[in-house]
Amino acid sequence: MTTTMPTILIVGATRGLGQQLALQYSQRLDTIVYGTSRGHTIEDADNTIRWIQGIDLAEEQTGQILTKSLHGTKIDITGISAGYFRRESFDKPSWEDEITMYRTSAFGPVFIIQHLFKARLLPPGSKVMLMTSESGSITLRHESEGDGTMPARQLSIWAVGS
Repeated sequence: MTTTMPTILIVGATRGLGQQLALQYSQRLDTIVYGTSRGHTIEDADNTIRWIQGIDLAEEQTGQILTKSLHGTKIDITGISAGYFRRESFDKPSWEDEITMYRTSAFGPVFIIQHLFKARLLPPGSKVMLMTSESGSITLRHESEGDGTMPARQLSIWAVGS
């Protein structure tokens, strides 16, 4: 019986939770790890992360770019950790910042998953995780990250995951 190495895709692998997951998975000898970034990549000790650059969840064509960049590679686990957060207040919310947060955190993942599925890169039994380091909190972890109100990032990730 032959077993294949699981293939992991982390969308948003350059910071925070996505970066740590990509690094942890890349240290395992039995996995192949793809990490995405909008521009720059991170250094992993063994250069084992296969980087796909130019992936911005706020851009409509991102799903197409990602699927073409995978060249038919089947993905066993997809983790979407990329997000956008801007500090604002309830007294003076920013329309543009809110739209960008929802485009990145709610709409983008739907189109990424749809393109992966339509390209048949998500085989039966594959897993998709929508992640954010802030999604489980009613308030932010640190005062420096916001004004303590529920940001659009949290609400949108909850909406997509429901």
